[in-house]
Amino acid sequence: MALNVFSDPEVRKFLNQQHVASTLNELERRLQSPPRYTILRVNQIQISTEDALEKMSEALIKNANPNDFKVSVHPKISEAIILESLKLDNDIQIPSDSKEVIVDKFCGAAVLRGANIFAVGVLGAPNHLSRNDKVAVYVDLQCKCLKGSTQDFKGPKLFVGNGTSVMSRHEIFKTEKPVGVAIKMTETSSGCPSMNELELTGNFMLQNLPSIQVGRVLAPDPGDFVLDMCAAPGGKTMHLADLVSPSGLVFALDKSQPKIDQIVGNSLRMGAKNVRAFVMDGRKAVEPASPGNGSDLNSNSTPPFSPGSFHKVLLDAPCSALGQRPQFVNPMGLQELHSYPKLQKQLFHSAYQLLSPKGHLVYSTCTFNVKENEEIVAWALQTFPDLRLSPSPVILGRPGRLVSGLKPQDLAQMQRFDMESSGDCNQDTIGFFIVRFTRKPMP
Repeated sequence: MALNVFSDPEVRKFLNQQHVASTLNELERRLQSPPRYTILRVNQIQISTEDALEKMSEALIKNANPNDFKVSVHPKISEAIILESLKLDNDIQIPSDSKEVIVDKFCGAAVLRGANIFAVGVLGAPNHLSRNDKVAVYVDLQCKCLKGSTQDFKGPKLFVGNGTSVMSRHEIFKTEKPVGVAIKMTETSSGCPSMNELELTGNFMLQNLPSIQVGRVLAPDPGDFVLDMCAAPGGKTMHLADLVSPSGLVFALDKSQPKIDQIVGNSLRMGAKNVRAFVMDGRKAVEPASPGNGSDLNSNSTPPFSPGSFHKVLLDAPCSALGQRPQFVNPMGLQELHSYPKLQKQLFHSAYQLLSPKGHLVYSTCTFNVKENEEIVAWALQTFPDLRLSPSPVILGRPGRLVSGLKPQDLAQMQRFDMESSGDCNQDTIGFFIVRFTRKPMP
């Protein structure tokens, strides 16, 4: 791909100074391609891993050539099934009778990870597009395609796969608020098969391995009451609900009703009856007038909560999301990039207040920016004297990076995922960062 991922020169200079990879070009090359491994988390509330493997095999026979993939259970995380593509160079052909469909970059990224195309993601299609037509799908790389366009798109674009139209052009663009799948993908340039049917059963959730690792690092016990402070769309929430079942509860917060609707929808699909979701800005989730013993927390509790209410708190913080893969063009400016640590610190203050003595707090992001990761850790240790770094029960990532305020021995308590092309599913994944704190009781 000829385009740089990061279009802002100041951001490029900043990332070069961070030494995030051997070269920025190498980093961008990794970002523009999806991981070789597709990970599905088994919803053990509804199905065993053994039965899930059988369902996975059936889906591969239906949607792809099973010989093109290797299926296995992660050696350290029994609820994670690894689908490894054995086709390293998937040079697929575009049928001569196919019709060109243009999608937005978010839709294109999802296609490369095994998704079908929903109507909302389609930008352009020919006037004569009918149901059951063969289509060649391209991503608009610079957001130049006008919604509803009928013309052959001449701007920068990337071919991501072939599919079959489920909706006509009229159904996609002329129907008020169209919903549902518009294009069913038959093959993708990444080689990843469609797993949508598996997800819809509620037995599985497509999830990046570091996102699954977050739940294992927090390590709640069955029966625990857990707080997920920035929970939408709910993938980690559903995992935590699984881990604390049958008697534990997960309190999930996010700041808008549409985000809470996502969590509720996922809860219904996954059969997670132990999730309580609330519209609440995590920065306002602490009850200011409370004496702070947290002892009154129960299944009917609503935010704001008393200080010290939770023994397990997850702060999967809003971040620059630089580690998401694949991403084609990222227009983020330096001012926006530098805005996240302030918000992350505000949320961390609330997370700390809601954590009980001896409780565990996991902080995570989907970025490789040290200012949102290791520098936040150094700030937290300096700001909250009773917080300690806590060893993780499961180690998958690499150690953190040394910054001012951290000691070399601290780095092993962090887990950094830097998208290495190592032939290892633990590192050939999205960029991510995880660390766990324990609140030590003050004398």
